This record gives sequence, C-alpha cells and structure tokens, in this order.
Amino acid sequence: MTSVPISSTSSAVIDFTSLTTVAYTFPTSDPRFSAAPMYRGNNYQMLWSGNTNKDASVIYQGPNNELDGVLFDVLGDSSNPASFSNFIRSNVYSLFDVDMNASVIFQGPANEPDLIFFEVFTHPENTSQFVNFIIRQQLP
Repeated sequence: MTSVPISSTSSAVIDFTSLTTVAYTFPTSDPRFSAAPMYRGNNYQMLWSGNTNKDASVIYQGPNNELDGVLFDVLGDSSNPASFSNFIRSNVYSLFDVDMNASVIFQGPANEPDLIFFEVFTHPENTSQFVNFIIRQQLP
C-alpha cells in the first residue's frame, strides 16, 4: 500500500519493488508500528515472507506460529496417506509455500520452516536474536 492515496481512476503504474516507492507504515504511536515493515534487499522491497496465517505477523515459535500450518498442510495432503512429515507437496499454489517454488516442504532440504526461522532470527528489529520474536507486517 502506498504512503499516500492514489486515485482508482489513475493510470499510474506503481512499482512496489522499487526502493523509491514509499510504502505505507503505521504511525510510531501505533502498537503495530515496525521500523522494518518490509524486507529490502537486492535493490527491491517486499513483504516479509512466511505469514501463513494471514494475520499481519510472522511467528516462528509460540501461539499462532506459521510452522503449524505448514506441517498440517503436508500431513493432510491426500497424496500423503501415511502422514509423513517429510512428504513434499509438489506443483501446488499454496499459502504454505513460503518460498513460492510450487512445493510445500516441512522437513528436508529447502523447507519452509528454515526460511521462516532465518527471517525471524535475522530481522533488523530482532537485535537479541530471539526465535520467539514476532515480525509485524504493515498490513492495513
């Protein structure tokens, strides 16, 4: 969301990947405020990945964490009747596909929990590097 309203009749192209596009942030007095509302890297800005609950936060450990959804998505797949946690859901478009590679992986190489862990652990506001740190996303 941009920092200022844009007319819905405008034909302007808004490039949210550009570092020059100013995105909306909550006021500093709002408890949802984050000094790092988006990831900035490789000359792009984007939302923090891993919000599998669609609840404006990324949580690795604790209540409402993102990992439970990934695990239950893998265990509940109809192609996984034995409910193996290392089963790979392939060729899917899923909220639980954190890295958007068309696979949902709970255990094994390139799994979703690792991405969520490192995103939480290395977040710029997580100066103590707690695994229970919560990334607050700036979703209106």
